[in-house]
Amino acid sequence: MLEVFSIAVVARLTSMPIAAGAGLLLLGAGNELFKEITLAGGRGILGDSFDALKPNLSVVLLFGALLVYKRLDIVGEAAERVQRLATPIRESTVVRTALTVAVLGVTLIALPLFLDDNGLDRAQSFLAFAVIFVSIVAVTGFSGQITLGQAGYAGLGAWMAARMGNAWDIPVIVAMVLGAMVAMGAGVLTGYPALRRRGLFLALTTLAMALLIFRFVLQNKDFAGGSDALQVFRPSWFEGPVGFYYFELGWLALMFLLARNLRSGRLGRALGAMRDSEDGARSVGIDLRAYKLFIFGASAFIAGIGGALLTQRAGVIEAEQFFPLNNLFWFAAVVVAGVTSISGALLAAFIWVMLDIVLGTDGVSQLVIGAGALLLGRLPGGSLTGMLRTGLDRAEASARRTFSAARTRQLAARELVGAPELRPTDLYAPSEFARKVIAENGRRAVRPPRRPVRTGGRS
Repeated sequence: MLEVFSIAVVARLTSMPIAAGAGLLLLGAGNELFKEITLAGGRGILGDSFDALKPNLSVVLLFGALLVYKRLDIVGEAAERVQRLATPIRESTVVRTALTVAVLGVTLIALPLFLDDNGLDRAQSFLAFAVIFVSIVAVTGFSGQITLGQAGYAGLGAWMAARMGNAWDIPVIVAMVLGAMVAMGAGVLTGYPALRRRGLFLALTTLAMALLIFRFVLQNKDFAGGSDALQVFRPSWFEGPVGFYYFELGWLALMFLLARNLRSGRLGRALGAMRDSEDGARSVGIDLRAYKLFIFGASAFIAGIGGALLTQRAGVIEAEQFFPLNNLFWFAAVVVAGVTSISGALLAAFIWVMLDIVLGTDGVSQLVIGAGALLLGRLPGGSLTGMLRTGLDRAEASARRTFSAARTRQLAARELVGAPELRPTDLYAPSEFARKVIAENGRRAVRPPRRPVRTGGRS
């Protein structure tokens, strides 16, 4: 897939001859050239780093073309305007928000009491993925920038946290923050191509960054210290399963609060304007360059925290945990659940991790995500959380109508207190004109008839 995309991008998605020539010369001859530049033992002259480049030349070509070309958005702009992945953000009422937070908080706090060891392990993975999915909500839902690089940022943050924690013997929390800051740097680096990329090309740019991190960092034995699996330690105070669960829950609350602050105030209004229309945001003086770099860096920081939590649950860092094509499933899950809502990240993580356990059948989560993606345009509210919000709105409107009708009947009953009992005939009261006609007819009925006057024997 990446080879196909790399050659298509090199050809700017417009030239068949360039695509054919690039496929023959770059991928064909280029791969053969790299095969020849090896030592007798089969090891590249630059070690594993050079050997890793040979089967991943297409990734390098893709990322290089996306960086060099300046006019790639012309093909993708129209499609992006026609179809938007995210529905408009709708603010919930204070009462509903407080009620939702209270219900979710009590449920998550009490969840370990009802789970066995296997369920608790899945719950730990659920919280870690919820943090990673919050990063997708931040960059796509709040600013409208498509990203397929969160697996790379999460893996880089986890890898750096483990390496610095093991090498420097620093506290786990400090190592997590430092690793997330390194991931934030990678996010800012990805944000530079995003300054002039949209739609498909922006998604390919972030995916190429995730592939570069996966191939040249996570899969590199030299960087990993000579082992495929890098050992990861939990905080000493939260080593137990239940304690680590609450440690993750605390981080999830902090990331939720951070994402909430990203959407509020002047920053949230600027990101929302950029999300709705970049041209419109630019026309009112919003610095798109600064805000794009900021949101990519902030989302990468959140993803780095989530990646560190995910590896601490497993105890080791394995490259396959952050396989770049997982981004496609993660992104689809968040969009189906509700990419404009922070609670959508929680629902997406539940579907991705916990749904199979709850239903006792493997593969249900992928079925729900795939079906939701196919029917996304037909879902009320545009997503699962939007559908739930629409149902709540309808239920609230129905309750208000019922209350209003009951109130009207109650007021009418109060007005009738002390009045004489109504008879069935009173329900059909005549009008003023009808009363006059009835009165006139009554007078005529009681008036004695006139006797005929006899005149000349004739009346």
